[in-house]
Amino acid sequence: MTKVEFYRGNVLVDIDTTANPYEVPLDTTLLANGNYTITAKAFDAAGNTATSSAVSFTVSNIIPDTTAPSVSISSPASGASVSGANVNLVATATDNVDIGEVKFFTSDNMLLGTATLSGSNTYTFVWNSTSTTGSMTFYAKAYDTAGNFSQTSTRTVSINNNDTTWPTAVTGLTVVNVTDTSVTLSWNASTDNVALKGYDVWHDSNTGANRYVTGAPGTSYTISGLTPNATYLFGVQARDTSENVSLPAATVTVITTLVDSVAPVSAIVSPAKGTKFNKGTTVTLTANATDNVGVTKVEFRQANATAPGVGAVICTDTTAPYTCDWVIPQTLFNTSYSFRVIARDAAGNLGSSEWTWIRSK
Repeated sequence: MTKVEFYRGNVLVDIDTTANPYEVPLDTTLLANGNYTITAKAFDAAGNTATSSAVSFTVSNIIPDTTAPSVSISSPASGASVSGANVNLVATATDNVDIGEVKFFTSDNMLLGTATLSGSNTYTFVWNSTSTTGSMTFYAKAYDTAGNFSQTSTRTVSINNNDTTWPTAVTGLTVVNVTDTSVTLSWNASTDNVALKGYDVWHDSNTGANRYVTGAPGTSYTISGLTPNATYLFGVQARDTSENVSLPAATVTVITTLVDSVAPVSAIVSPAKGTKFNKGTTVTLTANATDNVGVTKVEFRQANATAPGVGAVICTDTTAPYTCDWVIPQTLFNTSYSFRVIARDAAGNLGSSEWTWIRSK
């Protein structure tokens, strides 16, 4: 054997003229990702040749990420006045692969802090401005997972930590929903001369022990863990980033609902049991029904072959005195007819009377 030529497809890769095993190097990093074949062609001293069957292989080189992220500052606006311990520095950052982190720096490259993901492509760092006066110039810097980075241009905001102006008073406080253990409140948005932090929601007084939330965002709140059938005074006040609280407070008095498990009490009071009536007579059945909360409906029922136990509904009445007019059939003589009532309350509790009966003659 004089030599072996190696081919990638129809392209000569290299020639080995040494001895078995014949081999040549192939740098796959120089190839585009895809499928390839390799063949070997052997030569002897007489010039005879033989070609091997093709061997297939796939190149899947990892393409390095050299694309820097895109980043911009969303908030606060340039020239905005900010104050307090909770100033949101917000940036929007995207990358062709993935964002690793976003950081905020002062203009002299001092790290303010690392932002957290707060929405789709949105990163927020809460900055405490109380130790700063005058103004602050900052920029955001985004890094991707490959270490590429880019930064925004600088932005300057003014610092106003001498803000003593209250936010506007809360208006439109309404009760959206009441249950036995919870109340949902809603109100109109307040405004502030610098920046609104949120709202305090409390009962009885705006103090730590009675306050449910301090400076919470949004214009509604659900209070849970309340006592059934209890009276509460709730209040809402706006709070700004300098911790000024609006006055006067918006208040509302709410009574939580009662957990009603008591069934109504009912009875047919007229006519008397066993009273006889002529056939064809219209008989007025009269019932009494009471409940610890209130009766919503009384059903008059007659026992018959299809509903002997519960009776079929023949009348309903929703106001006292509860009555039902029923005509004695003309066809039967000396026949008993049985009736009772079922009273319902708003909680769905049912109270059934005893059966009473009348007779035709």
